[in-house]
Amino acid sequence: DLTNLNIGYNKLSSIPQGIGGCTALTEADLQHNRLTTLPPGIGSLNNLIKFNLINNALNKLPASIGSLESLTQLSLRDNQLSILPASMNMLVNVQVVSLSSNRLYELPPLIEDLTMLKVLTISDNNLSTLPAKIGNFRSLTQLAVSNNQLSEIPATIGNLPAIQQLWLDHNALESLPPSIGRCVTLEELNLDHNNLRSLPTSICQLTALRELWLHDNELESLPPLMGNLKQLRTMTLSHNQLSTLPEGYSGMGGCVELAELWLKGNPLKRLPTELANLSKLKVLLLP
Repeated sequence: DLTNLNIGYNKLSSIPQGIGGCTALTEADLQHNRLTTLPPGIGSLNNLIKFNLINNALNKLPASIGSLESLTQLSLRDNQLSILPASMNMLVNVQVVSLSSNRLYELPPLIEDLTMLKVLTISDNNLSTLPAKIGNFRSLTQLAVSNNQLSEIPATIGNLPAIQQLWLDHNALESLPPSIGRCVTLEELNLDHNNLRSLPTSICQLTALRELWLHDNELESLPPLMGNLKQLRTMTLSHNQLSTLPEGYSGMGGCVELAELWLKGNPLKRLPTELANLSKLKVLLLP
């Protein structure tokens, strides 16, 4: 019985309904074709684990996709989806979902039922909000929501106990909820190209943070205890409104692992003298 179907990089515009008879399939690679829809019969692929539909022209998915009970990886990047079927909440074993570069303006209801989800990429869409129940993703390690239209982040973002990478760049965020300080496993936080004027003091609780990207915002100051970020390697602050940086070893002087610091495009009046003692600092971009 056929277990692996690879028909990517062709010019297929449709898939026959009979594909539902290939019930032994565990992997299906249909990427880089011209598919606009999928036949409802795909819901019969009960053993399918990986489903790759990257770079097609899909504008909708059949409700039967929710019947793929064995699915762990669903790749739908680079399509034309503006809405997702509510039945997606039945993919209870899915761990990786890629939905970047579509036309989504909302996530389906009850998506928080996907409690096994580890990676969710929904960058390059039209999302203006994230559901409050996004905090239910207890296994989530990577969340990418870059290049959308977000103006705020729900406070429940602080309920993600396993999150390591959080990409929120190229949105319209004006502030962050203080609860973000509870994401203590976070290693990468990308907030480039937003409208942030300040950061919550709780950001200094992210002691596992290695990369903090903040260039092209409207920051006028930083929290005084930035020195708590002992693991921080990279910090980009270019093109903000900073006139000073936190001084002392509780401030920037405490970032002992810092190797790269971008400060271009700020009206800085002075730099903390402690920067001279950061022995691992290799790149310093000054105004």
